Amino acid sequence: MAETLTQGAAAAVGINPMAPAHLPSFLPGPDGSDPMMTSVLVGLILLLVAAGSFYLHLHSLPERMAHGRNSKIMELVAVLCLLALFTHNNFFWFAALILVFLPMPDLLTPLVSMSRSLRRLAAQESAVQAAGAATSAPIHGDESTAHKDAHESDLPVDMVATAATERREAAHEAHVKTEMPAAQGAKEPGRDGNA
Repeated sequence: MAETLTQGAAAAVGINPMAPAHLPSFLPGPDGSDPMMTSVLVGLILLLVAAGSFYLHLHSLPERMAHGRNSKIMELVAVLCLLALFTHNNFFWFAALILVFLPMPDLLTPLVSMSRSLRRLAAQESAVQAAGAATSAPIHGDESTAHKDAHESDLPVDMVATAATERREAAHEAHVKTEMPAAQGAKEPGRDGNA
């Protein structure tokens, strides 16, 4: 009977009477809890999150380095980093890193400067032509034809004058093109006769 009491007491405590007195802490308990598996699972999840965060941080390194540079270079580097991320092709990542470290020549600034200068010159030339057309336009009564056209079409006078000047220049160029072949044809027989 005393033996059954000790077995009952051992069952109440949860330890088998045949087991040693000092058990390792990583063994599962009689209630089904497994502290070792729980701690390994939590540690594995934390390790995976840390490794993924480090991978993405390293993957965005070229993009972060190109942040203060030219916006076009930064966009190209960002696209290359995304391609490397989704295709798992390291060539794109190395290309993005090389683009960041190599200085790229600025070819756009001189072209923009040239186009602004040409635009200013064209505006000055059209203003001079408009002024010349306004002084040479025939006057009918109190208003010139440019003023009448402007009133009829609801356009500013200088735009109508510019359009009229452009039409005159186009007509003059067409006239010159038609006279040039005739003039050259007339000169060639004279050259043949002289030779």
